[in-house]
Amino acid sequence: MKPKKYRPQEERVELTPDKLRSLLLGIPYPIIILIIYLCLGFLLRLWHPLWLLFLTIPVYYMLAANRVFVELIYSAWQKRVQESEDNE
Repeated sequence: MKPKKYRPQEERVELTPDKLRSLLLGIPYPIIILIIYLCLGFLLRLWHPLWLLFLTIPVYYMLAANRVFVELIYSAWQKRVQESEDNE
């Protein structure tokens, strides 16, 4: 009889809409946009059309702070998790 291998339980952090909102607001979105702008500007010389990327910063933060939008993302995430658990 073989001994069973010990497999520690996976620690799952329960994701709630409030935790999701704080996660979204914690992403350094303006820095990511700046890096994309500079890389594409230097590589492809698209300085003028790419400045429009900076207009997405306030839109991102408005959506991330919106309770309805965050709950929509949360419900889609939960549906996807449930489908992946059902397939296993």
